[in-house]
Parts: sequence; structure tokens; C-alpha cells
Amino acid sequence: MNPLFGLLTVEIFKIPGGEITLLKLIIFSLIITAFYLFSRYISGPLVEKFLEKIGIEEEDQNLLSKAVKVSLMLVGIAVGVFVIGIQILVFLNTVIFTFKTVEVKILDVIFLIVTLIAVYLVSSHIVTPLLSKILEKMKIKKENRKTLLKSVHYLIILGGFYLGFRFFSAKLLTAALSITLVVFTGVKITPFKIIMSILTVVIIYLVSKYLITTTLDKILKWVGTEEDDRNTLVNIFHALIVTAGIFVGINTLGLKINAILFATIFKAGGAEITVMNFISLFIIILISYLISKFVIRTALNKIMKEGGIKEKNRETALNVIHYFILGMGIYIAVNTIGFQLTSLLAVAGVTGIILGFGLQPLISNLVSGFLLMGERTVRIGDWVEFDGMYGVVVDTGIRASTIRTIDNRHLLIPNRSFVDSPFTNYSHKDSKIRISASVGVAYGTDVEKVKDILLNIAEDNKEVLELPEPRVFFTEFGDSSLNFELACWISDPKYRKRTLSKLNYKINKRFSEEGITIPFPQRDVNLRRKQEMTEEKVEEEENL
Repeated sequence: MNPLFGLLTVEIFKIPGGEITLLKLIIFSLIITAFYLFSRYISGPLVEKFLEKIGIEEEDQNLLSKAVKVSLMLVGIAVGVFVIGIQILVFLNTVIFTFKTVEVKILDVIFLIVTLIAVYLVSSHIVTPLLSKILEKMKIKKENRKTLLKSVHYLIILGGFYLGFRFFSAKLLTAALSITLVVFTGVKITPFKIIMSILTVVIIYLVSKYLITTTLDKILKWVGTEEDDRNTLVNIFHALIVTAGIFVGINTLGLKINAILFATIFKAGGAEITVMNFISLFIIILISYLISKFVIRTALNKIMKEGGIKEKNRETALNVIHYFILGMGIYIAVNTIGFQLTSLLAVAGVTGIILGFGLQPLISNLVSGFLLMGERTVRIGDWVEFDGMYGVVVDTGIRASTIRTIDNRHLLIPNRSFVDSPFTNYSHKDSKIRISASVGVAYGTDVEKVKDILLNIAEDNKEVLELPEPRVFFTEFGDSSLNFELACWISDPKYRKRTLSKLNYKINKRFSEEGITIPFPQRDVNLRRKQEMTEEKVEEEENL
């Protein structure tokens, strides 16, 4: 025998299905090399040209071309194994390891890998692009589309793992998912329960984020809800749905959440009050508040605005309706949990007596708030003067009202102060007000001329109303001057200071041009010697 041939046929090692010699390794390597060169320089370029011709995008072309090359390499491996005489079935059925009496074979691992690759490719290049086009037609925002597509992609990959394990070994999957990780309150927590719980929460989150809240946002936009209010309402509903999803996920774990939710805390009015009752109470009141604040309020505001009702009158009516609906929500919530209203009133009476003294200022402000809304003595947009502070009312709450001064300071005035203390509302019945500019002139000045000048100044000012007509009053003979008052009317209280300033500037300018003096207080002090004062005193006494 040829020594070289003898060297090539020497057994190197054994594998299940056959013996491996140096000659077989060389033949196997040559076959693999041939398939590699064929796939790289012949089939690869042909596939790329074909994909380009049928209009496949460049990125997908590269991926599919690589897939073809990998497939040819796998075929080359299979051919090489067959040529060198390896029993492929024996090799593929070789047991790698055993897990809980389940044998894991090479063929199972190959099936798992192939399944995962196939699922990944289907998700990335078929499902995801198709879903992206659907979401784009639904006008879903770009950032939301990306998040949703990633979530769907990962869910499909997770499903690919499940399918792979099913092909891999159903018994192995069952054994792996049924392992007890921890025991909590007597319940065994397994990987299967954890996966199902997470999937439940994720699915509810996605449905809420990209279906329910999107639809709700469109509805709120249609009824005219402002963007900030829409975002607030949508976020709250999203949080509530996700919270419910978490409860469902916990229940999926098999934990006894019902026992916790329905545990009796105390009994009152013939009803057992549980944790679930408190949650229901909170949710009903919250929903009542949100519907009243963001839905009914918005719709009614739109209707009243179209009906020509002024903003300040609309605000008062909307506040009354809002608190009425909130009160009805509280009433419904209390009855829903089975709590008797008579018992509630009794408890409220006792509680009111106990807390009445401590909460007296708060209660007084609340009652005053309802009185103000009912009597409409203070409304949004009114210009008021209270305790030396002048400004416009920007908010009328149930406890306090907010006034914005002309220097943009916001003052919170308790409603009780508007009921108990006098204040001036320049906008209560009629928005026009009278302002007065006072000025003094030197003795000897022609008073008729002063009158004519002041009236001309008022007539030239565009903010001064023609009716009622401006008037000039000769008010008094002062110590140093003849005092006059120019009284005129303006249309809006907020222009009071500005108009008065313009009048004063003009008065000063015109008086200067006409030679009219504006005097200032003065006194004449005469100094005499002490001797003269003594002589005068003696003469006075002799005369007496």
C-alpha cells in the first residue's frame, strides 16, 4: 500500500455515524470551498441582479442574497457529509444532553435555530413593513409607530422561541416552563406564569397606548377639548387601563388577589367595606370629575359660546354644573359600594360637629364661593378693587378667587372676604367708569379759560367717551390755588391709570403753553426783633 494513501486513511477521531480520516476531511473541505466559491461569485451576483430587476430594495436585496449564500453553504455541508460517508441521521439524532429525562439532540438544536431565523426574517421583512403601512394610513404618529413596531417585532420573536421549542422538544419546553422558581402565599410561581403575566400586561399596555387612547384623543379633539386637557385626560385613562392590566397580570400568576381586594376593612351602615369598595369609590369619583371637567365642560362651553353668552357668564355656569356633577358622582359612588346614605349623613353630622370648629374658615370660604357663583357679584374678567389692590379676576374657585394686578401679580383672595368686606367691582353692571384729574392754578387765573382748556384736553383723548360728556368742576379756593376737577368717562376700568396719566401729561403741557401757573403750597414768615415785640405788647395792655 502507498504510504501516502495509508496516511490519508488513518482514523483521526470518531463521531456518531462514522469515522473521520484525513482524506475525508480534505474531501469535505474541498466540497465546502467549491460551494462557497459558487455562492460568492456565481449564484450571489445572479440572485442580486434578479432581485434588482423585480424591484426589491437594496437593503432587502443584501439580506436575501446572504440568505441564499447561507442556504448553499448548508447544502454544501450536507453534500460533503454524504460524500465522506457519514450517516447523517445517526449524527443528527445524537443526544447532546438530558434535562429532566428529556433527551436533547443535535437535530432539535438545528430545528430551533432555523425556526428562530425564519421567524426573525418574517417579522423584519414581511410583518413589520406591512404593519408600518397600515399604521401610517391610520395616521399614527411616527414615534408611536416605531414603538409599536418594535413591540410587535419582539412579541413575534418571543413566539418564535415558543415555536422553536415546540419543534425542538415539547417535553423539554413543558419541563422548563413548569420549574418552580419561588413560592409566594402558597402559590408556585413558574416561568410559564411569569411569561404569560408579562405578555398580558404588555398587550394591555399596547392596546391602551395605540388603540384606546388614540381613539379617545380623536374624540376629545372632535368635541373641541384643548390640547393640554386632552393630554391630561388621555394620560389618566391610559394609567387606569395599565393599572387594570397589572391586576390582570398578577391574577395570571395565580396569586390570590381577590382575597386581598375583597377583604373586609370595617362595617358601616349595614355594609361591609372592602379594599375593592375604596378602589371603586375612587374610580367613580375620578371618572365623574374627568367627564365633568374635560368632556361636559368643553361641550357646554362650545354650545354657550356659539349661543353668544359672554365668557364670564359662561365660566360661572360651568363651575356650578361641574360641582353639581361631581356631587352626583360622589353620591353614586357611595351608593355603589353599598353604603347607606342615611348612615353617611349621620356619620357626616357627627364628623361635622367634631371638625366644624377647625374647618370653619374653609367651610365659610366654600359657602361663600357658591354664593358668589349664584349671585354673580364676582366673575372672571371683572375689574375689582379690594383693600387697596386693583386688578382683574382671572379665576373664581370654590374656595378662593384669583386677581391679577396691573403689575402681573396674582393675588389669592378667600371668597369669604368678598362676602364679608366691601369691595369695588368696576365691571359688575356696566364696564364704563368715571375718572377724575385734579389740578390747581394760581390765584388771578382766568377760570373760564382753565375750564375750556380742560374740556379740550378731554375731547382730544381717544379713550375718553363722548357720552356722558366730560365736565369740569371748580371745587374749592385752596390755601395756595384755585382747585379744579376734570371728570370724564372711559369704556373699560383697565385703562383707568393709563388714561389718567395721559390727561395729566396733557394738562401740564397745555398750562405751560398758555402761561398758566400751577402753584405749590407756600407760607410767608416775618421775623422781627424782640424789643419791637415787647413794645407792641405794652401798648396793647395800656389800651386795655
